[in-house]
Amino acid sequence: MLVYDFSTTALVVADAATRTYADTAIATAVAALVDSAPGTLDTLNELAAAINDDAGAFATLTTSIAAVQSDVDSNETASDAAEAALSGRLDTLEADPTTATALAAVQADVDANETASDNAEAALSTRLDTLEADPTTATALAAVQADVNQNESDSDSAEAALSARIDTLEADPTTATALAAVQADVDQNESDADTAIALKANIAGPTFTGVPAAPTASAGTNTTQLATTAYVTAAVAALIDSAPGAINTLNELAAALGDDANFSTTITNSIAAVQADVNQTSLTLTLLSLLFKLMLIRMRQTEMPQTLLFLLVSQHWKLTQLQLLPLPQLILL
Repeated sequence: MLVYDFSTTALVVADAATRTYADTAIATAVAALVDSAPGTLDTLNELAAAINDDAGAFATLTTSIAAVQSDVDSNETASDAAEAALSGRLDTLEADPTTATALAAVQADVDANETASDNAEAALSTRLDTLEADPTTATALAAVQADVNQNESDSDSAEAALSARIDTLEADPTTATALAAVQADVDQNESDADTAIALKANIAGPTFTGVPAAPTASAGTNTTQLATTAYVTAAVAALIDSAPGAINTLNELAAALGDDANFSTTITNSIAAVQADVNQTSLTLTLLSLLFKLMLIRMRQTEMPQTLLFLLVSQHWKLTQLQLLPLPQLILL
């Protein structure tokens, strides 16, 4: 430890006594500063944390207290105003003659109820006194008590007899054998039931075996109902609708159409080609008819022998086969 030497005005190493004195003085000063403060509040950092590290903690607390005081004052003012308003309303009610009348009516009703209750209580007490004074009441109660006692006795006797029978059964070796047989039968029934349940189809996603049956839906049904083989057969039969056996499948119909996916277009084109050929033949016949007429006119004008005309025509018109020569060749004749 360094200390200040006033004689030399320099810092020198303190001796042991000085260090001890200084340590004691420091410890005493620190202890006086801490002054038995709680362990969580015996440092400046802990104290600062306790006041939320707020350098203006006093001002903050003063502001908060002032706000609370203002709120309290406001509540007191509101309470005084409410109390005054309530007192005014009570004064008004008390000054209103109808209030007294209503209160009197309520009080009269309460009094009447009390009187009726007192009368009923007195009547009931009188009846109880009469029953208690009637000797038949005591006799009836005694009879009931005797019956209850007898029932208790009979119950105790029956319980003792039943307990004795149970003891006898438990001591009898045949009872254990019979119980074992019953238990074995129960176990077998449980096993059989488990086996039978295991054979049942699950509710969710079942897999059926054997020949399961189901109701057959009506024709045209379009729901999630099961479709039986009868329903499918009827639907297929309705689709076939008595079609010939040779074309009652899609494959046979496709074969009948020449496996042509554009059958309609193909037939339309073929009909158009035939129609064009028919149109050409009609034109040819028309021209031939005109040509014959011209030849007849020419024959009459030139007095050509009919035999020669017939030979000329028959050479280019094969009447026996009804075939026409190409129109250009006929025109060149």
